[in-house]
Amino acid sequence: MAKKSSVYFGPPLAELTKNLKPGDSVSGRINRTAERYLAICRRHGIELTDEECAVLQDVLNSTWADPLLIRHLADEVEDSDHDAPALVEKLKSASFADLTATVEKLGF
Repeated sequence: MAKKSSVYFGPPLAELTKNLKPGDSVSGRINRTAERYLAICRRHGIELTDEECAVLQDVLNSTWADPLLIRHLADEVEDSDHDAPALVEKLKSASFADLTATVEKLGF
């Protein structure tokens, strides 16, 4: 079992845990959701070259990769100083799950 730690309950966690089933625990709900999320991240993602990874890391540097930014990641790359049309096309054709998994794998 993992060490206990404090968790800030911002709006996403508050929404996730507001309708618990009888007998369900907050930690159980969070862990089940995290397990499913990690399974999605393991099964999705975009194949990127090292150069494409570097472009995304530069574009995402010092940003909060929220769902809106993830959905518009292709636009962010297109609007950047990078000349990466192949990457833009990969991002435009990717599902939200693929984009999210890619951002997670890059550490954002």
